[in-house]
Amino acid sequence: IPGGNDRILPGDNVHVLVSSDMVKFLLPVIHQRPVKYDEVIISGASRIGMQLAETLQGKVSRVFLIEPDERLARDAARKLPKVTVFHGDPTDLALLNEADLERCDLFCALSDDDQRNMLSALLVKKHSGTLTAVLVHQPEYVSVMHSLGVYIVINPRLVTVGEILMHIRRGHIHSVTRLAEGHAEIIEMEVPEDSPVCKAPLKDLRFPDNALVGAVVREGIMRIPSGDTQCKPGDVVLIFALPSAIARIEKLFTRRKWWS
Repeated sequence: IPGGNDRILPGDNVHVLVSSDMVKFLLPVIHQRPVKYDEVIISGASRIGMQLAETLQGKVSRVFLIEPDERLARDAARKLPKVTVFHGDPTDLALLNEADLERCDLFCALSDDDQRNMLSALLVKKHSGTLTAVLVHQPEYVSVMHSLGVYIVINPRLVTVGEILMHIRRGHIHSVTRLAEGHAEIIEMEVPEDSPVCKAPLKDLRFPDNALVGAVVREGIMRIPSGDTQCKPGDVVLIFALPSAIARIEKLFTRRKWWS
């Protein structure tokens, strides 16, 4: 959880909370040259691969989809008229070159086979400057892929864990998103009546050092809070937190119970 004296260094992974209409102003601050995606190669006609291809078609210049199963490849070609579909192995360098790998901006390995996803992404990294995104189902592969320079690593199990945590955590939890391979979380929760957090401004609460209120949504408007911000019942707050802060946060944002 950063403070005012922290400096961002090259290679850091930074999680920024920003309203959607401000993203275009934020990116130039982080990237000297904004990343632009014109050509995308997707490996795997899986559910995720098909959804991504369908979303991207018409939004970028060209989308290529590579699928080793002939039946799935034919089905993808029928459903995605604006996508160029190849039947073949994504670890075949000749096929990747046929899909214009040298001009590709992003390669997404999204099949249901972790080994094929990892091998194809590493092959792409070795033979091009293309950014890579990899879907892996084993959580232990996430750190390995990051260490090898894969740009985006997606792990459905971490998403599923977040869904479970949303239901077992104390308080009015809307969502839990796990970050940094599970070493941090973004918690979206509603402030109930009689919550201790409503009694004073944020600066006067015993808020844990290893957590941060990133935003307060009130009447549909998102605000970045300051120390003088005081939460009200019905507010939705987004909190960045390390695991050691979770228990304290739950106490602050849970309805106070009274016994006679």
